[in-house]
Amino acid sequence: MYLIDALKKFQRKNRNILFTTPGHCQGENLPTILREILGKKIFKIDLSEVIGLDNIRCPENILLKSQEAAAKIYAAKKSFYLYNGSSSGIIALMLTLLKKNDKVLISRNAHISVINGLILTGAMPVWVQNNWIDSWNIVENVNPEDIRKKLDENPDIKAVFLTNPTYEGVICDIEPISRICNARKIPLVVDEAHGALWNFHEKLPKPAILQNAMPLFSHCIKPVILLLKARFCICQKIL
Repeated sequence: MYLIDALKKFQRKNRNILFTTPGHCQGENLPTILREILGKKIFKIDLSEVIGLDNIRCPENILLKSQEAAAKIYAAKKSFYLYNGSSSGIIALMLTLLKKNDKVLISRNAHISVINGLILTGAMPVWVQNNWIDSWNIVENVNPEDIRKKLDENPDIKAVFLTNPTYEGVICDIEPISRICNARKIPLVVDEAHGALWNFHEKLPKPAILQNAMPLFSHCIKPVILLLKARFCICQKIL
């Protein structure tokens, strides 16, 4: 609530039009159709880096406190808020873990940002195929034994990148996969962009960060936030 409280405080005190991004100037320059659909009030708190709201490039106040609170919620050592969605976090991790011609094991239903990461790093993908659920006509998540087989066939793999849950919500059995990777000292990176709420209720699936996804774990969360496209990158350990 740190950021929300700061935005509310700023809105109460500020009476000036800000000549910063975004260009709608706190709703003053809205197209008529947007004003009719969404109203004007919500745009009052659609703000950039202004005095009193901290700076995401070097957070020292409300954003730092908010990141620390997020780390506690998600049982992580560190939490970093990201620009441009989960994609930027995934690409950053790939650039950290991989170099040209390194092999990386990737589930075939990976997000396009992983493909972009392959291009930027020059790493070589080893694909693990997802099965198909005929009765639902959707993709199934990867099988731990398929992961084991691929790692046995390619002992020089440097990292494993998985998506959990799938876009349709099918979950993966992370714990045995984590054990398989840990035994080989291979980083397991899990894109949990669609598992944002798992830490908030015991009846929801168990997050990968609580299933020994080590030595490095990326938890990229996609909360539904109006106007602001925000994501987290939560790391258990940074190599």
